[in-house]
Amino acid sequence: MRKKNIILTTAILLIAGCANKEQQEAQALLQRATQAYQHQEYSKAKLQLDSIRELYPKEFDTRKQAIRLHQRIELDETRIGLHYIDSSLTTARANIEPLTQGLKLDKNPRYEEIGHYYSPRHSTEKNVGRSYMRPQTSEKGTSSLIVFHHGKPIEAHTLRISTNNDSYVELKASEPAYATSNAMGRTERVDFPTEGLDNAANFLASLNGKSIKVTLVGNKGKATLPLSKADSEILVQVSRLGSVIRTVKQLEKQQDELKRQIEFISNRMSNDSVK
Repeated sequence: MRKKNIILTTAILLIAGCANKEQQEAQALLQRATQAYQHQEYSKAKLQLDSIRELYPKEFDTRKQAIRLHQRIELDETRIGLHYIDSSLTTARANIEPLTQGLKLDKNPRYEEIGHYYSPRHSTEKNVGRSYMRPQTSEKGTSSLIVFHHGKPIEAHTLRISTNNDSYVELKASEPAYATSNAMGRTERVDFPTEGLDNAANFLASLNGKSIKVTLVGNKGKATLPLSKADSEILVQVSRLGSVIRTVKQLEKQQDELKRQIEFISNRMSNDSVK
């Protein structure tokens, strides 16, 4: 009997020793994680915390401390991300106003929630009875290039901008062209989406003043469109404005998501501390 008691006591001591060793090792990892956190080495800290979860699943107290530290790291990283977004958003918003110079915001508050920026030289009143292109972008950053062809029907679907050395860019219409008629004759309208406008703007910006030819291609023929230097510059300006507005909207969305994430983490940490 005495021999059995000795064996049992020895086994208990061995188990206790192993448990104590695992606790010490888990605490050592937690200490290293804490030190890494204090030096803002967040990735290194999270690796140590992951090791506690994987290697010492029964060390509940240490794992609970590790979870709290992981939450603090997550909160700090999210706040850093929000600070970066805030700074980027401030810069992006500051870029909008210069790009609206010379443009008109067309918006009727009675029935329109979203207005559109375009150049006054491309207004309908100033271009009656002629073919022209009107780049525009909405307050939400949705851009388009609207082409008005005055004359015989061509059922336009493609816009081609080319140079003398055969470099070119082609834009595809977002939907079939449609026409209206009045005392001044027939005008066909075709819309090219944001991607088309941006591709045209990038192409024009790269030409450095080279002569260009603009051709509207349709099922029933072709038509050459005028594009002055001023019109080309406006097209590039409107495209860039749309791009900046879209950037602002995306940053605002990320900002909102990070703020909600910070609130969620803070509430979770508060609830855990109450428990």
